[in-house]
Order: sequence, then C-alpha cells, then structure tokens
Amino acid sequence: MSNGWDWIAEGQRIAAQARGVDVAAIKAESIVFDDQPRTTPAPPAGFVDEVHALKNEVDICRAGHCASGYEAVRLGDEVKRLNARIAQLTAAGPKTVAALHEALTHLGEGV
Repeated sequence: MSNGWDWIAEGQRIAAQARGVDVAAIKAESIVFDDQPRTTPAPPAGFVDEVHALKNEVDICRAGHCASGYEAVRLGDEVKRLNARIAQLTAAGPKTVAALHEALTHLGEGV
C-alpha cells in the first residue's frame, strides 16, 4: 500500500530511538508493569459493624417488627376486613352495596 508513508523507515527510526531508553526503569516506575500483588485497603474501623447493624434494622422492619411495619400490618388487616365485609354485603344483596356506595359518595361530597 502506498500512501506516502515509509513504514520500514519509521519502524527503524523508532527502534533506533528506543535503544537509548531504559525499559526496566520505566517498568519499575509504572503501576501498569508492577508485579507486586495489590490488596484492597481495609474499611474504616466500625464501618462493617455499622453496615451490619443497618442491614439488621432493615430486615427487622421488613418483617413488620418496627413502628412503620406495625402500621403497615394494621392497615393491611383493616383492608382485609373491609374487603371481607364488602364481599359479605355483595352476597347479601346488590341493593345494599349500591346504597352503601351512594351513602359514602354523599358523605364524601359533604366533607
């Protein structure tokens, strides 16, 4: 391929220029060529304990054993009871449910 660049001459020029370079010294100063194994620094003292404590608090709350967890469980139980009551009223008679719905609508408009 002829693009005006003499690849052979350029390679010889680079090789001649590199002969005076101390490659071992460059490698010794570079972290890229460092053969020493690197270790990850230890986290600050107490950090791991704090993370474990936070994880435990989150796990306890997810299980429903904290104030917000108790509130969520209480509201869930109320919704279940309400759904059961609505199902019971629906089975008893559609007119009762319609009347309840209308009463709740009027109650909401009055507020």
